[in-house]
Amino acid sequence: MLLRAEQSRAEQSRATYIDIAKAIGIICVLIGHSFTADRIVILIYAFHMPLFFLISGFLSKKKRSLADWMKKKTRTLLVPYFVSCAGIVIASIFFESLVTLLKDNKAVFILNIQKWVRAAFIGLGYHAELWQTSLPAIGPIWFLLALFWALLLLELYKRTKYPMACAIGVSFLSLVLHHFFWLPWSIQEGMVASLFATVGYSISLEKARQNKIIVYCVAILYLLFCLFNCSHLDMVKCAFPYGPVDFVGAVCCVIAILMASLRLQNHLVGKLLPVIGKNSIWILCIHTIEFDVFPWWILARICTMAKIGGLYEPAQAILRIIMAICISMIVEKMRNVNHATTNLKNL
Repeated sequence: MLLRAEQSRAEQSRATYIDIAKAIGIICVLIGHSFTADRIVILIYAFHMPLFFLISGFLSKKKRSLADWMKKKTRTLLVPYFVSCAGIVIASIFFESLVTLLKDNKAVFILNIQKWVRAAFIGLGYHAELWQTSLPAIGPIWFLLALFWALLLLELYKRTKYPMACAIGVSFLSLVLHHFFWLPWSIQEGMVASLFATVGYSISLEKARQNKIIVYCVAILYLLFCLFNCSHLDMVKCAFPYGPVDFVGAVCCVIAILMASLRLQNHLVGKLLPVIGKNSIWILCIHTIEFDVFPWWILARICTMAKIGGLYEPAQAILRIIMAICISMIVEKMRNVNHATTNLKNL
């Protein structure tokens, strides 16, 4: 009984610090999409997407059949993707088409619906060019598609003798091919991300903690290096300007965040952050809808008219973080109600 209790506490602790790290990551996403300042964007983009892919690999150590894996990931990644896309189409009618009709007296309802349906089925996180045609981006929700492919590849790597070698080869191949053509549904981005997922799968946080000084130093030096060169990796475009340096630096940043999250779980902030982290996919889905179609230019115009234009980006970031907290609290309350209802039925 004592051993089981210790294992239960260990699992709870592990889940808590992972959720804290995910919360840090999703808050960085919201801030990164609010600010245009080079220094802020460089610092955030240097690690925030690798963090999610590495953590997902870290949580994929349990072995299961490919059929069970496919069923679970379709439910947890692909279903939220298409539900979010439907939300974008519906929200665009009110926040994009209707605003355009009232503002410019132009009816663009059908055009906007076609644009977002097309973007959903293309599944790219950036505006790509194909045969002199600009393809629409679906926004931040591209991550769910890339994560699906990255974890699918990881499941295949795990069935080989050398998973890390497979991940390096596939990631390198994707980076090379990305210069010549693109694949829909964020497949290439997932191929590159599979290396971070495989690192997460292979890593031992206990061993990393034994070398924490080296990890922190490399992470800080990498961030300073990115700031000095005014450049950063960009996973949505498969851009790694410094090659292996970007991979090693980003991995060290993520491990540093995981180690910091271990310490945060015993502090007051460790009460709120796990709730945010646990609901990060919900937050990402709703953030994508407002990111794509919400008329933030109205807030920008209000700030300009009030002669506080410099506060627009901080205000946008704060509103998005408040939204994330509200979403987390609502979903958590619904989850607790469902759990309590289930327990009553089982009595």
